[in-house]
Amino acid sequence: MGFSGVLQLVGFVTPGWYRDTFKYKDESVIRNFGVWYLVKCKRDTCITEQHLDSEYYMEGFHPNRPLQVQLTVALLACVFAVGLIVKSRKCTGPTLMKRLAVTAYISVISGLLSLAPAANVAAIHFFYTDSYRPFLFPYSAFLIGLGGILALTVSLISLHQIRSTQTTNGPLLQSSSAENQDDCNSTLL
Repeated sequence: MGFSGVLQLVGFVTPGWYRDTFKYKDESVIRNFGVWYLVKCKRDTCITEQHLDSEYYMEGFHPNRPLQVQLTVALLACVFAVGLIVKSRKCTGPTLMKRLAVTAYISVISGLLSLAPAANVAAIHFFYTDSYRPFLFPYSAFLIGLGGILALTVSLISLHQIRSTQTTNGPLLQSSSAENQDDCNSTLL
């Protein structure tokens, strides 16, 4: 889950969501759109522009606002899941099962919220590329999508582990010895 968080963070802060190149007055222009800003390059000069400063900002609403909210919630859910996993290292029995279930559901939220915009960008990249304005590879969306897939994989593994432990009469899951469990009954779940 930690690697998923790193991938989501890198995709969140880099300007590779929509990337295109076109000619304007006999100059080649490359635009790299990020979640929060745009990098526009002509020749050897690049300009960084926040979305709030752009001409598309309309009285408090920018077309990227839903994407910003969705990816922020996905990243926060991933960070919370990682924190819960770290906190659960010394737990056993029902406490570990409860925390594992909560982590699995939070990972599903993180994975789905990050996969939806990545799939949208992939569809735009696949269906709308033409010779007039070719789209470049959207590496940020790829990283977020890969992080979302990893988050969903972690959740599926966790849910399978919970289900297999509950359906068999074997011992409950244990991630550490019984003497190291002081931390399990504290504040976070």
